Amino acid sequence: MVESVHGKTGMGNYELPEPSSKIVSENAVEFLKNILLSSNERITLVPIGPLTNIALLFKIYPEVKEKIDEIVIMGGAISGGNVTPTAEFNIWADPEAAKIVFASGVRIVMNGLDVTHSAGLYRDDVNELLKSKGKVSNMCGEILSFYFNGDHVKNGTFTPIHDACAIMYLLHPELYSYRYMPVDVDCSFSLNRGMTVGDNREWIKYNESNTKVLMDIDTVKFRELLLEAIYKLDEESA
Repeated sequence: MVESVHGKTGMGNYELPEPSSKIVSENAVEFLKNILLSSNERITLVPIGPLTNIALLFKIYPEVKEKIDEIVIMGGAISGGNVTPTAEFNIWADPEAAKIVFASGVRIVMNGLDVTHSAGLYRDDVNELLKSKGKVSNMCGEILSFYFNGDHVKNGTFTPIHDACAIMYLLHPELYSYRYMPVDVDCSFSLNRGMTVGDNREWIKYNESNTKVLMDIDTVKFRELLLEAIYKLDEESA
C-alpha cells in the first residue's frame, strides 16, 4: 500500500470498525482452490490487486481453471502507466504473476487505466456525500475526500475509483467500449518492467479468444449508478 495515495489506513485516513468475522484458516491459494473445486457452477474472479495468489493457484492446482468462468482484472494499461511511464501498479508489483494469468487460457477482462481513469466521482459529489446523514454515504465521502489531495485527480475536480470499475463492468457491461487483443507482460528488468503490451492497431481485428480490454466508459452513467448504490446502502443499513 502506498500511503501517499491510499492514506494511513488504506481508506484515506478513515478508521473502519474492527470486523466481527474471523480470518479463515487456509492461506489464500488453498481458500481459492477449495471454493472453486467445491462449487457446482463456474465462478468469476475479480482481482483488484497484484495477481500473485491467482498465478500460484494456477501453478499448483491447474485443474481449477475449468471452474472459472472469467477473470475480471483491475490492472494494466495500454496507453501509459502510473507507477512508471508504461506500467500500472498492480501489474508492476508482480509482473511474472500477471504474465502467468494472462497466458492461462482463462477468459480475461482487463479494466486498465485506459478506462478506470474515467470511472469516478466529482468533487461536488463527494462534498454531498460528506454532508449526508447516512452512515455509508458519509463514510464514502470521508474516504474519497482524501483522494483530492493527490496529484492523480483531474484538475482537482474528479477522482477515479479504479476498483469499482471492475464490479460495475459485471453489473452494467453496456457502459463500456472494448477491444479484443492479445496482452503480454514485460517481465524484464528494463524501463518497461510491468508494462501490459496489447496489440491495439486499429486495422488488426482479434477474436474473443483474446483478452477483452476495456477502452472507454460512460462516465456520466457510471457516476449516477455508483451514487445510487451508495445511497441505497444507507437505506439498507438504517
